[in-house]
Amino acid sequence: PAGVPGRSPVFPLKNLDRGTHQVAVEIIDGDGMTVESTPSQPFHLHRVSIAGQPLPEVDTPLVSAIEPSER
Repeated sequence: PAGVPGRSPVFPLKNLDRGTHQVAVEIIDGDGMTVESTPSQPFHLHRVSIAGQPLPEVDTPLVSAIEPSER
């Protein structure tokens, strides 16, 4: 798929799945002719997930009870 034409060398890539992808750039002039292009370059997207990971052990409780007399 092609991106939106623009002048900036920086552009967002949204909603990519994790894994290996390929990217290439092609510069096209106003007449639609290719001025410059790059070879396809692989990149890998790693997304960290905490699903299925054990909770860390802690020395102090995360929630402490408040005695009714302290309220």
